[in-house]
Amino acid sequence: MKKDLYGRIDELEMNINQLINEETTDTYELLEIAQESTDIREALEKATYKAAVVGSFAVGKSTFLNAMLGQAVLSTADFEKNEIITTIHNSTHTNATVHFKDGTSILLPINTLEECNHLNDYLDKNTQQEVEFINIQYAFLNPDDEVILMDTPSMKNLSPELVEQTKISLKDADAVIVVIAKRELDEKEIDLLKADYMEGKDKFVIVNQIGAYYNNNSKAAADLKIENVKLDIQEQLSKCQVDDVKIYAVDSRDYLWSVDSELYYRQRKLAKFNELRPQEDYAERSHYKEFSKDFFELLRTDNKEKKLLNDLEDRIVVLEECIREIKDADFQLKEDIRRQRKEELLEEKTRLMNFAINLKQELARDMNQFTDTYLHTIEQEVKTEQEKIGKLVPEHILNFIPNAAANTYENHQKVYKDIQRESRRLCDKFRNSLQNFILSTNEYVGKKYSDSIKSVNVNIPKLKFSHQELKLSYQDETNLIEIEDFSWEDGLKQDIKELEMSIAQISEQIAKNDELIDEKNQLLKQYDQIEIDWQNAKRSLGQRPSSAPIFQHREQNEGVWFWGKVAQPKQIDESEGKDWDMKYENFYKTYEEQLHKWYEAVDTVEEQLADIVNAKRKIQVLNEDLASTNQQLQNIMDEHQLARLKNAEYYLNRDREDLGMQINIRINKTLYRFIDDIKLESYRQNGELKRIINKLLNEAIQHEAEKIDKQIEKLLAL
Repeated sequence: MKKDLYGRIDELEMNINQLINEETTDTYELLEIAQESTDIREALEKATYKAAVVGSFAVGKSTFLNAMLGQAVLSTADFEKNEIITTIHNSTHTNATVHFKDGTSILLPINTLEECNHLNDYLDKNTQQEVEFINIQYAFLNPDDEVILMDTPSMKNLSPELVEQTKISLKDADAVIVVIAKRELDEKEIDLLKADYMEGKDKFVIVNQIGAYYNNNSKAAADLKIENVKLDIQEQLSKCQVDDVKIYAVDSRDYLWSVDSELYYRQRKLAKFNELRPQEDYAERSHYKEFSKDFFELLRTDNKEKKLLNDLEDRIVVLEECIREIKDADFQLKEDIRRQRKEELLEEKTRLMNFAINLKQELARDMNQFTDTYLHTIEQEVKTEQEKIGKLVPEHILNFIPNAAANTYENHQKVYKDIQRESRRLCDKFRNSLQNFILSTNEYVGKKYSDSIKSVNVNIPKLKFSHQELKLSYQDETNLIEIEDFSWEDGLKQDIKELEMSIAQISEQIAKNDELIDEKNQLLKQYDQIEIDWQNAKRSLGQRPSSAPIFQHREQNEGVWFWGKVAQPKQIDESEGKDWDMKYENFYKTYEEQLHKWYEAVDTVEEQLADIVNAKRKIQVLNEDLASTNQQLQNIMDEHQLARLKNAEYYLNRDREDLGMQINIRINKTLYRFIDDIKLESYRQNGELKRIINKLLNEAIQHEAEKIDKQIEKLLAL
């Protein structure tokens, strides 16, 4: 029953601490409940039988406690342990809680020797100085037996603070067990047993490590020596006027080896224990059962204690009901807070989404409006400048071509280059204008973006613009002005060009003549090899095998057996002939396939050789046509040159007009293309800026939305 009450008190205190930490409930009411819980725990502890084990260093005190537990839980190493108090509760659990001086604790399992060794690391005085106390839960009695064993520090060289803590533990104990490993008690141990607070307690003196008496003595001699030790101690207690002390002589290690098989077999592997006795021998010589039988008889629960436990249970029920009501009210309050907070977060998420959409739409609308206005202005300015350049063309032509002698191809190009420089200057001007427009647009968008994000309490990155190089083409055509435009000359020149191309193509075809002749010779050799392979295949087959009769046996009336040839059609053996026919057919099929491929290759080569013969005749005709056309072109050019000499002024004016017209056409084409490039580049820069804004806003809003979603998940998980 005590175990159940302790568990309920632990749960109560855990709930109280949780509610206090959450700070959502009246702390004063919780502190009153906590004080009542503490009072109940103290009353429970007073109703629990407590036995304190004391003794000097290296007397086997920890081994004695391990014997009471039935397993090596506490360390029995030779190092001096930490000066702390270890309590062992009889429990259905198997663990140890290490409490540190800073208020923290750690829960350790102690099911195996390895886990127990890990616990003992906190007992080493040289390695752990921050441990305050250790509480062990271990089942060493029946679940209903409420017993607490207290392992006190060594009685040697205790600090004043620890001496006081040890006295408190001894005063609170119902029994005190003094463990020694010698034939008499020392002065400190006598004073402890005579102390006033020992009045009414169960007192025991345990003479430990008696197994050594059996090593070199017979059992009877060892038992006699052990009894003498007990008598000596009883006489010492009588002289010191210490009464009501029960004296037992045991060997804790021997008993522990008899009940803990894992420990026993581990010890057998060690060199110094290689001559251990059988495990069952150690139980009898340990004399431990005499002590355990008398000690655990003291744990009977009387009716008075049962009534006390029932009263404490009623008080715990009241506290549990109070905590339940507080938790219900606290849960409803938290639900309301969570619901309200969830709605606020969803509203914040919607507001951020709408903010991003509206900001992107507003900035896109402004950029489109700015771009359209700018392009309209640029187009009008370019057209005005284009008209100015057009008016300069006649003046430039007169400057470079003042007379017929200056009407040369080189001067035509100089006029064109001069006008082209003017157009390039114009393009440079509007290129800089576009650059300034883009920078001003970025500046406006950046400012509006920054001002807008101040209205939302969100960590959105600042807008950064990377320099986008302008993609503008300048039409700079040089050495392309052709003033003379005579249709007959152009037609003849085109004919000459086509003839030259045809001659070049046919020449390439004729150049393959030698390669084709070599290929034809190789095919002829290949034909000879095909015939040789066919003849070899036929020779390998030989003559077709003839049919053979099958022998049968006959039986005469006299019963004589003999063999004879039987010439019946159904009994002719055709198997060898059929095999020969199949092989012949396969060889012939291969021969036909090779011949077919050979004829196809030969036909292809013959066709190509015939084409080359025709090409040779054709190229001769083309060369004659080319010579005739070149002569005809030269004659026409001579006639035109003669006409230009007779009408020089007419041709000069006509050339000037043609030159001006071609220059205007080309300059206009350049500027129109430049305007198209300006538009394309403006829209490209506009789109790039929109992409940057959309990416930054989408990433930032997505990040904030994920943070809000995580907060909502945490709220729902509470």
